[in-house]
Amino acid sequence: MINGTRPDPASAHYAARVHDVRVRACVKSLLMTCLLIVAAAVAAGCGSSAQGAAAVPQIGFTIGRDPTRIGEKVIENCNQAANGRYRIEPIYNPPTVDGQREQLIRRLAGKDPSLDILGLDVIWTAEFSEANWIYDLTDQVKPIAKQFVPAALNTVKWKGKYWAVPVGTNVAVLYYRTDLIKQPPATWEELVKQAKEVQQTHPDMAGLLWQANQYEGLTVDAMEFVYAAGGKVLNEDGTKSLLADGDGATFAFSFMRKLFTDGVSPQQVLTFQEEESRQMFQQGKGVFLRNWPYVYSLANGPDSKIKGKFDVVPLPGFAGRQTAGVLGGVNYAISRFSDHPKLAWEALQCLASSEHDKLKMIAKGELSAREDTYTDPEVIAKIPFTKVARKALDTAYARPATPYYNDLTYAINRNANNVAAGRLSPDAGVKKANTAIQLAIEGKGEI
Repeated sequence: MINGTRPDPASAHYAARVHDVRVRACVKSLLMTCLLIVAAAVAAGCGSSAQGAAAVPQIGFTIGRDPTRIGEKVIENCNQAANGRYRIEPIYNPPTVDGQREQLIRRLAGKDPSLDILGLDVIWTAEFSEANWIYDLTDQVKPIAKQFVPAALNTVKWKGKYWAVPVGTNVAVLYYRTDLIKQPPATWEELVKQAKEVQQTHPDMAGLLWQANQYEGLTVDAMEFVYAAGGKVLNEDGTKSLLADGDGATFAFSFMRKLFTDGVSPQQVLTFQEEESRQMFQQGKGVFLRNWPYVYSLANGPDSKIKGKFDVVPLPGFAGRQTAGVLGGVNYAISRFSDHPKLAWEALQCLASSEHDKLKMIAKGELSAREDTYTDPEVIAKIPFTKVARKALDTAYARPATPYYNDLTYAINRNANNVAAGRLSPDAGVKKANTAIQLAIEGKGEI
């Protein structure tokens, strides 16, 4: 049960302005008397509109800036539905995931009561719950658990409890040029073969565009290859690194390096994040693109050179191994330092409603965490890749759950980038990453 606390009363503020020259000519004692009378009137309720606005509990909601302004539309809808019981106020996040985490940690460490509803990356559940920064929402989420896509629901769970509500989920898909490729590849090996064939007649084109810069995105890309190759990162209780067990990670790292040595991926991909790869593909300079569903509507936009010339399928697997994706997305949690946890839960239910999940999926291509969205006729009609995306979610893995995720991801993306760039052999990269991961989960991560 979420226990609320009584809000502190708001202080009344006013500014006295004297316009009449006769008042300005008053003696000092008379002026002070006038001001005291005005102040008393304000305190008694003459400033009722200001006081009434201040009396409405403010629910601070951390949210990313959105050029489509759909997030603000959702807040507006919920404020209208609240009918004066509370008012949701957006607290805008920095643009990068690392910046968002840093800002939240700083404010939560200071027990900032202005944060009520927290928009959390799916990889932060363990860290924030272990730090005792968010409420246990098991009693609230368990009765409605079947409403959510299982993979998305799994990201809010830590040590058998639910700590948030899954809102947006995400899984990467493969974009391919339908004017160059007759049949999408079933395996990564087949993709390489098809890409090379196209490059023979289009030598200026990249075969595969992806994200190999050293950042969180490379952790995701690398884990997609590792999981598809049959590798693992941690054991079930998160106490041991399994990256070096078996040949999965070495196979995956070798494949990443070979993409560059074979010329399937150009060297500039080593500096690419999502937007650089999307823009190059959209300019007609790539055969295949690994990226998130948001690309679909942009690549079909009026300024796209490939409008109507591409399609989407789930990520392929490796021959004789398996298919795998890695989950992205956002979850909503309630801060333990909120002055209004009960109202925050009420507001959260509105923000995370099926209606608003549907709105965001249609308007932004942001995958819903709710099952019913994927069978909604309007969504299917407006988002052609709905079935593809839902299918991809069934083979998607969550990133490793650990309170030390920030150190773990650094161990992965730093070594994966070194291997892809040829600074480390695949075998050495896996060994170094395995050692660094073990140190990370023991709380001894590298600085």
